[in-house]
Amino acid sequence: MRTGKLEQWLSQPPRGCEETSAEFVLDSQDVARALGYARGSVDDISAHVSDVVATMEAEAQSLIRPRWLWKPFRGMFKGDCCIVNGSTPLVVGDQIMAQLKNATAVVVYVVTIGEALERTVQERMYGGDNVGGYVLDVIGSVAVESFADRLQELIAGEVSEFGLKTTNRFSPGYCSWPTSGQQELFSVLPEAPAGVDLNASSLMIPIKSVSGIIGVGANVVFQQYPCELCSLRGCHQRLA
Repeated sequence: MRTGKLEQWLSQPPRGCEETSAEFVLDSQDVARALGYARGSVDDISAHVSDVVATMEAEAQSLIRPRWLWKPFRGMFKGDCCIVNGSTPLVVGDQIMAQLKNATAVVVYVVTIGEALERTVQERMYGGDNVGGYVLDVIGSVAVESFADRLQELIAGEVSEFGLKTTNRFSPGYCSWPTSGQQELFSVLPEAPAGVDLNASSLMIPIKSVSGIIGVGANVVFQQYPCELCSLRGCHQRLA
């Protein structure tokens, strides 16, 4: 392990990035699954819905404004808590801690696609286009997760230079980590990271945003199907 470079990496200030929507490529299987087609196959989608998806995807290109901000921290792990920034406990729960326990560091991040798509969804809904508004909303959810995956790939590439790996990314509201955990998560980042605010109910604004942590270490494991970690058996997006 290149310890000196790792320490330098850990000491860097928060890093942000703003991408263009032109770089957004929609995964049709992800959209099909998010629309409730369990097999995630576009062949299951009716011709009408397929046409709506194509139209909304084209519209989404002009509405998505991807931004992210992330910061690595030396991690300390105790019980069901991941302690970052020296003293801030993130009570992530036993399921996530089982994946983080071998980590030496964690990355805290926020990703968003901005507010424009959300406003258009509301306009379509209020205008009576419930199908188009719903499909556009689903595309927005798929898009923000796609950009969060892209961020994870970037981080995995960087830490591989130190001989390290990453875990899956984990977010408040999943795997027994309460949504209220957003408050502690946001407290270790600059105010309104990537332009995302947090209200008193721990709801991110814009809504199409994702926050969370990624474990980093020599002995951590990335699981291709993270649903195996989750106890929410009734989730329609479950992969395993």
